[in-house]
Amino acid sequence: MEAQAAGNDLMEALKELESLELTLMKEREFSAQLQVEKQNCEDMHQRDVAMLEKMLQQALSENEDLRKQLSAARGGLPEEKELEASCDTSPTITTACDLGSQANSCRSLSSEGGHHGWPRCDGDKPDD
Repeated sequence: MEAQAAGNDLMEALKELESLELTLMKEREFSAQLQVEKQNCEDMHQRDVAMLEKMLQQALSENEDLRKQLSAARGGLPEEKELEASCDTSPTITTACDLGSQANSCRSLSSEGGHHGWPRCDGDKPDD
């Protein structure tokens, strides 16, 4: 009787072990899938940031061209030049969001030379 009871306990333990191994295998597959999805999201984020930086640079360049055209159309009046010098609000990108080695790390975007402070990135404080 004891041998049969020990055999039953052993069979139950083996079934439990097989069940746990199957669960572990499924969790490893799920974890691998999540890592692939995370990498895809990070890649898309980097492409989006690069595209937005390019668009910002184009807008800033166009803005500068329009300022020059306006100044030329007004005849380059001295008051306009003083006003432009004292009221330059064009933002400058100092560094971009970078995933780097840490997920969700964000260095900074800032508005230099202007008097419009904007938040740099999630969780960062605006420049004062």
